Amino acid sequence: IVRMDADDIALNQRLETQLKFMMTHPQIDVLGTGVHLFEHHTNKHLKDIIYPCVNTTAIKWCCLFYCPLHHPTVMIRKNTRFLLKYDDTYNHCEDYYLWFKLLFEHRCQFANLNSVHLK
Repeated sequence: IVRMDADDIALNQRLETQLKFMMTHPQIDVLGTGVHLFEHHTNKHLKDIIYPCVNTTAIKWCCLFYCPLHHPTVMIRKNTRFLLKYDDTYNHCEDYYLWFKLLFEHRCQFANLNSVHLK
């Protein structure tokens, strides 16, 4: 399952890179990437955000301080889809709560690529 918002732009090789990683790391359930932020009207580059937490242990630690994944960059294994349920009581932080629940309650394995694949 690949996430992306309607106004996002997948960079070349995004799907290929993420799929290759998922195929060579079968233990990973959720994979995120860095994101290239830009001004929509001018296409001016603002900044790239690449999280330093690249494996499950680091992502759990980062989760204590901030949301460790860019939601529209994730690729999720199909068998994990049954666990993907938003909780409406966590308005404005549904994504963060979902990752937290998958990491700590369901013990899913996460990774982040240290490269940008979405803008």
